Amino acid sequence: MLRLNTVYRRKPMRFNAFVTLSLLLISTWSYAYAEQYEITELGTLGGIWSGPAQLNNQGQVVGGSTIRSGAWHGFRWIDGQMTDLGTPNGYLVSSATGFNSSGQIVGYANGQYQSQYAYLWEDNIWTYLGTLPGPGLDYSVASDINDNSQIIGYSFTLGPGSSTRAWIWENDIMTDLGTLGGDKSSANAINEQGQIVGYSQIYDPDFYRTHAYIWENGDMIDLGVLPGEVNSAANDINDYGQIVGSSSHQMETYPFLSVYRPCLWDDGQIINLGLPQGYARGVATAINNDGSIVGWMATTLSGGTKHAFVWRDGILTNLNSLIPPNSGWELQSASDINDNGQIIGSGESPSGSIQGFLLTPVLTSVDDNIVETLPTDFVKLSNYPNPFNATTTISYFLPRPFSVSIEIYDILGRTVEIIDEGIQDSGEHLIIWGAQDQPSGLYFYRIQAGDFSITSKMALLK
Repeated sequence: MLRLNTVYRRKPMRFNAFVTLSLLLISTWSYAYAEQYEITELGTLGGIWSGPAQLNNQGQVVGGSTIRSGAWHGFRWIDGQMTDLGTPNGYLVSSATGFNSSGQIVGYANGQYQSQYAYLWEDNIWTYLGTLPGPGLDYSVASDINDNSQIIGYSFTLGPGSSTRAWIWENDIMTDLGTLGGDKSSANAINEQGQIVGYSQIYDPDFYRTHAYIWENGDMIDLGVLPGEVNSAANDINDYGQIVGSSSHQMETYPFLSVYRPCLWDDGQIINLGLPQGYARGVATAINNDGSIVGWMATTLSGGTKHAFVWRDGILTNLNSLIPPNSGWELQSASDINDNGQIIGSGESPSGSIQGFLLTPVLTSVDDNIVETLPTDFVKLSNYPNPFNATTTISYFLPRPFSVSIEIYDILGRTVEIIDEGIQDSGEHLIIWGAQDQPSGLYFYRIQAGDFSITSKMALLK
């Protein structure tokens, strides 16, 4: 979830606009796309299970994993190496739930007697964030952090009459976000504009009902529910204000069972993403700045088989159909997707244990109706930050020496700049592109290395 503090937003293209632009780009230059994914096992901290929580545009991951003793610890995963974040002194359990581009990680730590507290991890130091004042709000969890070091989460109490309240933590101050009229609220995600999404109890004297909300500039706004549904919750928001989550209702015959529908809030509308035949419920968990969505779906209302999905341009696809059939994996849920199309989640690994995975698109080049597979190492292409203000760093990896050029285009396919790097050695390369004189908007950069080329997107926000 990469973000930039600005009030300007341009929506990512989807549906017909996306198809039209794709055809324009293909007619102009080689355009990279993904039909399948490579799968990487994230591993564990010595235990059996791992669960990734968040992914950035560099392919770095944070989450939680069991250690040899069976306790759960937060981790950071970079380039195939999983690092144990440990726990604060006196605590037994920790988990990482979010991180920003500065390396700050947030999450929670558990001590004895079910105590649970929000923490910030930075430079190997755990900082206790506290909890909201008020009766019963004894514990806390940090859910997410943006590049402005704004942290969001919720405080809660356990047992009968439990209460939950969402908060934002900035400048060492924790502020209650309020509710939509009820007693409870929770904060799940924050973008670079400081917009927060989650769910809140609404006022209903007869039933306990929760609605998804967006919190902005001190106001909590009810996002409503799908037609015929009763409850909703928002799980993620991208830098263009698009929100994903679920809308649900209880079964009349079995009121303890809820029917969840994955949904998207966009331009004031709530859209049902739908489910393939044979699936009874599902939840959208994350959205990137291209409008691609991931989540999970299950075959029955209680239990059943769970599968991870990706939703693009109006089509929801089981991710298990996009990985090698002999991989030995069953992908059960997807928790995040970055702007390069990489996806993290959990599933049954070839060893039979539940572990985290990283999916990387297998890119191909389309040129004059000829499809050619690119070298695997060359597809490690990204720019950071994205979205960006003024400058961004384009990084790529060459498996062998190539003559390299980089062409940058605007949304209409017009050339903005051509950077000729000449012959470069194998290895990782970084190029800084300055866009101080360019208007805000969506841009494309195409790297040509010998006969191979890859095109990707970046957003300039001023």
